Amino acid sequence: MKKIGISFNSALGIGDKLQFTSIPENFYFTHGYKIIDVDKSWVYDYNPYVDRESKADEIYNPWASQNINIENKIRNNELKYELLGLSLRAAAALDLNIRLRHNRLYIYEDQPIESKKVVIHTNGRSEGGQINDEIIDQIYENYKGYQIYQIGGKDDRNTPFIDMRGLDVWKTAEFIASSEIFIGVNSSMMHLANCYTKVRKKIIILQYNQEDLKYFYPSAYHKYTHWIDYNNELYNQYDYDIGVTMSYKKI
Repeated sequence: MKKIGISFNSALGIGDKLQFTSIPENFYFTHGYKIIDVDKSWVYDYNPYVDRESKADEIYNPWASQNINIENKIRNNELKYELLGLSLRAAAALDLNIRLRHNRLYIYEDQPIESKKVVIHTNGRSEGGQINDEIIDQIYENYKGYQIYQIGGKDDRNTPFIDMRGLDVWKTAEFIASSEIFIGVNSSMMHLANCYTKVRKKIIILQYNQEDLKYFYPSAYHKYTHWIDYNNELYNQYDYDIGVTMSYKKI
């Protein structure tokens, strides 16, 4: 039996790696054995569906290989499911059955949710953009009586919220997992929040103009929306709803 390994391009960021954390579980429940974690990546530190001891006969890079045969399968109507995001596009390249769709780290999942705890992340490094003053003010107004904490990098924009910037990734994951609500942009912290299904996620779409937002929808076929989890609530930077996004005033 050929042993398959999974390996990431070392240049990938935190969010890029987290998008593919569903692959080992889907691989195991398709083939009945564990995929080999070639890089011993931190995102698989608690994953029970990876093998870190064996040597791989063939190495699969989900980022580089996600498009293999996908276009032909789309044309021939051979896909097993609708592609709802980048992780499912990668799974389709391996012909995997889908048991798990969302990001998962397999740790902190049993954390009790703390009522009225809101976690906010303001800065996206690639497509996410930065939450502006009007949105910060609206969050402050909408969540009076809540404890609002800011996570992320130490150089993220300053806000009036409780400063928890600079935590390492595992401490941040633990902190998010106990939150009632996560508010953020497309960023590594959004992908981290998407590991925890009990947390309500509110994502602000900043990098689109009003006309583009009319046609904005989560899809693996759309270059800039393949990262969206269908469980997320989507908001825009305008004072009215556009397409599938709601006004930031409703956040």
